[in-house]
Amino acid sequence: MTLHRSTFLRALRDEFPAIEPWLRDYRDNLTFEMMRFRNFTEDAIVRGDLTLVRHCFQFLDKAFATGNRHLRNRATWSTLSLQVRTALPLSSFCQPNLLQSALG
Repeated sequence: MTLHRSTFLRALRDEFPAIEPWLRDYRDNLTFEMMRFRNFTEDAIVRGDLTLVRHCFQFLDKAFATGNRHLRNRATWSTLSLQVRTALPLSSFCQPNLLQSALG
């Protein structure tokens, strides 16, 4: 089954109930919704919550592996943005396919 935006967001809210305030006012635009997921993940990085960071990347890996073209594109963009913005060693968190797509 290919994951689309609506199923991705439903799964995102189910997996991460604390993300709801982060998504408020960012509806119906996958780019902005994914940006807020990236911000949510960055916040976990800053707070040192590596369990949540790992969970976020596992979720993003699944979205990349099963998502449609648009979702895969946004997952790649989010991963690359996190690498640039946080200098986080992504190889510690990402599966090889998502990492290769992000870092090319």
